[in-house]
Amino acid sequence: MDKNIATPMQAMVLMSSPLVNKRVSAEGTTRVANLLKSGKSENEIIEELFLSSLIRRPTAEEMEVAKRLIAEDKKEGTETVQWALLNSAEFLLNH
Repeated sequence: MDKNIATPMQAMVLMSSPLVNKRVSAEGTTRVANLLKSGKSENEIIEELFLSSLIRRPTAEEMEVAKRLIAEDKKEGTETVQWALLNSAEFLLNH
């Protein structure tokens, strides 16, 4: 089996994990909560989420998608971006 492929079981465990859901919440002292309180711009928030989760900056396309999500609802959009990053194949394979 190729070790560079996330298994469906890994993805399912993370997607429903209480730990992941707690970490993406905009409540308390999570990264998302702190970023929303920080006064940083949407671009800065998105970049920090990518750097802290995937250790890289977002591509132009990823930035646009994230900006659209955050523009619709800043709190929920930021939570969604963080959740998507933590549940991405890139995160599963590298972290």
